[in-house]
Amino acid sequence: MITQYELQERRNEKRFVMREGTFAFLHHPANKIGHIIDISMSGLAFSYFSLTTVPLGAEKVDLLTDDGFLLEDIPFILVDDVVIRQEVQYSSDDIIMRRHCLQFKDLSPENYHHLKSFIENRQVSHKKF
Repeated sequence: MITQYELQERRNEKRFVMREGTFAFLHHPANKIGHIIDISMSGLAFSYFSLTTVPLGAEKVDLLTDDGFLLEDIPFILVDDVVIRQEVQYSSDDIIMRRHCLQFKDLSPENYHHLKSFIENRQVSHKKF
């Protein structure tokens, strides 16, 4: 059995938790939007609601925030898409929460710069008490 520690060690980049109001939007044919769980310079994971277990099929993602930031058309490859265990049951058993994990590919220098700024400015700050 693979432990959480072993999974984290496989990652090449540090992951950052994002503030509320930070979203990923998958392009057509998926047309899904969800809250970004964590992000690095090489990929991200986000949660979304779904009515199906069919793979989403998108090839580009947009990053957006509730304060107006938008980074469009980032190409990616799918790493994983799994059901998130739910503590709360919804009124319909057909609605499930999923975690979509993707790896960025072929980032332009401009997209790389904007992504770096996005992460630096929107990550959750970890204060020491």
